[in-house]
Amino acid sequence: MPDEAPKPATLFQQSADFASSYANNVFFSTSIFDIKMIFGDIIQYPNVQAFVEQHTAVTLSWREAKIAALFLAMNVTMHENQFGTLDIPDGILPPGFQRSAAEGKLPLMKLMELVEQRPPVKPE
Repeated sequence: MPDEAPKPATLFQQSADFASSYANNVFFSTSIFDIKMIFGDIIQYPNVQAFVEQHTAVTLSWREAKIAALFLAMNVTMHENQFGTLDIPDGILPPGFQRSAAEGKLPLMKLMELVEQRPPVKPE
């Protein structure tokens, strides 16, 4: 059987209203159909309670979310392999999931093993 011809690379083109934003916070909202990620920035001023200013929402189907999660995990893992493990500060992971402070210092792939082993975290 002859080798199949390689598929042409996907072409990308940015729309006229394309925007690029920075976020240091993401909130997840899920339904049976999809997952919505609401991105924002943590705002901290002296003498004012910190808050998250949300600025962008992106909704993905579950299949696209799985593909995006895989590509994101691949990129984070490659970064950690090159530059070292990224620590997750205490109190960020859900209390029903994280069982020790040391778990926040694990490489992403080790954390993913815990996700597979532990029961789902119930929404608060």
